[in-house]
Amino acid sequence: MFPAVVHPLVERWHAAARSALPPGVEVWDGHTHSGSADPDGFHATAASLLATLDRVGHAGAVLFTNADPHGYRATNDRILYEAAESGGRLIPFARIDPTSSVAADEAARCLREGHRGFKLHPRSERFTIDHPGVAKVAALAAERKVPIVVHAGRGIPAMGEAVLTLIDDNPGLVLILAHAGISDLTWIARESRARPGLMFDTSWWNASDLAFLFANVDVSQIVYASDMPYWDPEVSATLATRSALQAGVTGPALGAVFGGNLKRALEGRARPATMGLGLPGYADPLLLRVAANLYTALGTAFSGTVIPEGMDLAMRAATAGPTPHEGLLRAIRATIEAASVLRGEHPFEAIGLLMIACSAALTPTAPVPEVG
Repeated sequence: MFPAVVHPLVERWHAAARSALPPGVEVWDGHTHSGSADPDGFHATAASLLATLDRVGHAGAVLFTNADPHGYRATNDRILYEAAESGGRLIPFARIDPTSSVAADEAARCLREGHRGFKLHPRSERFTIDHPGVAKVAALAAERKVPIVVHAGRGIPAMGEAVLTLIDDNPGLVLILAHAGISDLTWIARESRARPGLMFDTSWWNASDLAFLFANVDVSQIVYASDMPYWDPEVSATLATRSALQAGVTGPALGAVFGGNLKRALEGRARPATMGLGLPGYADPLLLRVAANLYTALGTAFSGTVIPEGMDLAMRAATAGPTPHEGLLRAIRATIEAASVLRGEHPFEAIGLLMIACSAALTPTAPVPEVG
């Protein structure tokens, strides 16, 4: 399920962010799905993923199946086929349900067949990281030097202590916490600095969480990811780039986030050296007011209805007198207005615009597009 409309303002924000990447950087996405059986209703084909990668100028992506109530043997085979047909642009990861009695056998089979890593989803399959099946998959991944992507976003209990135990018990294991590891980010970010195998992907919408990620996790342990088809990569890449730039991550370090770190993990190479932490988050009272009201608008949107009051208040907060941020505020106002127009018939696309506007309010040092 991809947006029916790619709004020109999304394209302009993305182009402005993309202009900050080092020349010649190939962008690789660390988190995408295909499949049509997920009970949540989101679906995508490999062809639609590749077409979207072409549209946004990304070189390729890690691919695993979305949830499938029927099990994962057949879907893992489908993922392998889709990757083979992609000419190297889709990197196959096998989805494993560690609660299954055949989880370890399926994981070993998938590596023999050509998968390059694993995906675990404790929310969909209803397990905790200390489940014995997880330990078996982790041991195999560490032995074969392949990474594991783990859902670490909404809908799960705290998992941080079990994650650290898994890393410590399996030397060489690379564990990528999806969705910025928000389930435990506040404290596990600090612990990650002594564990280079613990990584985080950026497939998350909240600019405050992403700011915390870049300020508290070594840049060498952060992987760009979109979570397609749940979000369009132009939105995801814009949010991640702006947050990185606001934290002072530029040049080769920014290139590592958008491809180099993922490639190193896939090749089983150890981190050569730390790249350091980013800067603390930005706080300007005027821009914070804009962001706070946009968070209100997004909160209503995630509950199922885009209520205009938060957008209205954000628009008023962004209407200021003379200010050094006038160009930024003008672009934010245009983006909020576009979201307001789309919210009735295209709420999914409206949410993407609101995410970008909220991120922009918290990342004033990143490039701002011309909005006309």
